[in-house]
Amino acid sequence: MLELMRLEMRKINLKSYYFGSLAVCLVALAFGGMFMAIGHFQGGFGSELDQMGSQAGKLSSLDFAVLMVMVFLLVGFSILGAALCGVVILKPYSGRSLVLTLSYPVRRSRLLIAKMLAVSSVTIRLFLTSSIYTLAIFIGANQMLGALSAGHWLHTLSRCLLLLALSALGLLGIMGISLALGFRWRSVPVMIGVLIVLDSLIGNTFSASMQLASVFLAAVFLLSLPAIGALSRTITHIQVP
Repeated sequence: MLELMRLEMRKINLKSYYFGSLAVCLVALAFGGMFMAIGHFQGGFGSELDQMGSQAGKLSSLDFAVLMVMVFLLVGFSILGAALCGVVILKPYSGRSLVLTLSYPVRRSRLLIAKMLAVSSVTIRLFLTSSIYTLAIFIGANQMLGALSAGHWLHTLSRCLLLLALSALGLLGIMGISLALGFRWRSVPVMIGVLIVLDSLIGNTFSASMQLASVFLAAVFLLSLPAIGALSRTITHIQVP
């Protein structure tokens, strides 16, 4: 299995995904900077913000800003993960590549697992590394500037670790569901469409509360398991033309 994973990973041009990861991080930091600007200038609009009440307090909270930064990271890396799935999994089982892929002297389910593990390992590694650096820079900058109201650093650290773990599971779930539905119609646009729907739902749940987002991400991951099972059965029963 490890040898199969290595063979699949050699097919991936990681350089382009490194640049994509950097772009996602920069966009997420820019978005976080917007929240820091809101918090920084809050004092100059005291009366107006007092009238806005809890909404203003929410926008100037570090916890809420971290949630929004995580939304951008999750959406960005779900797009990168979907692109990887299209190259490593969807393309080989479509068109002229289908016969060659099915002719490998390896069980079809085993080959699919190797492909999915290769894609998942690359995506999750890039996601976790990029997210840790992005959150560290964002929280560190806020610590120096004091723009956003924050609780104790242990509370912030534990919240970030929980978010990273749940987001990693949710990312795997998003990739699994979008891949399974995209493969059903052998269509990258379908896969992207499902991805957009799931990402928009995640954005709405994150903006509502961390608890709702946690439940939704866990549900997406659990729903992806039967979807991947159905994908494996579909590939197993494909007839060679």
